[in-house]
Amino acid sequence: FFCIKHANGGKIQSHQFFFEGFCTYFNPDLCQMIDIGSIPIEDSISKLTFYMDLDCNKNVGGAAGEIEVYQPEAEGENGSKPNCWDKFENYTLFLTQYIEYKLSHFIDKAFEACFGFISVLPGAYSMFWWEAIKGDPLASFFHGLDKSSHTPTEANMFLAEDRIMCLEIL
Repeated sequence: FFCIKHANGGKIQSHQFFFEGFCTYFNPDLCQMIDIGSIPIEDSISKLTFYMDLDCNKNVGGAAGEIEVYQPEAEGENGSKPNCWDKFENYTLFLTQYIEYKLSHFIDKAFEACFGFISVLPGAYSMFWWEAIKGDPLASFFHGLDKSSHTPTEANMFLAEDRIMCLEIL
């Protein structure tokens, strides 16, 4: 099933709509999340599914594909050329995100994998076993929706709710 949410109520609300709506009703084996603007490369969804389905990976609760940063076009609106400052800002943002993703993917995640646990799977492109996340992991994940009862520490923790999901799977 493919579903697009019409109104933007925030990322966590989209996850709640997907997990508590579709997944609870259909009881899938695997759940995949792809953010708007994420473009999976050819066969990447099949490769993630194949990885998760290997007998040696039955204890794996989730996996993620490598994500890339989209480089903005050189033209502005209506085909106009952006001024030099716009080009600089766009390119600087692109390089900053690119370096952050690459460091995270090749250094942080590789190091964490040595210990058998990745602290965060990017919500932009990840896959989970439904059996691994339904129940308590999702309840903790969605606890971030009730901002009124959060202590400052909890509020900080739920800024990266993807991290909560990984910890709960463990």
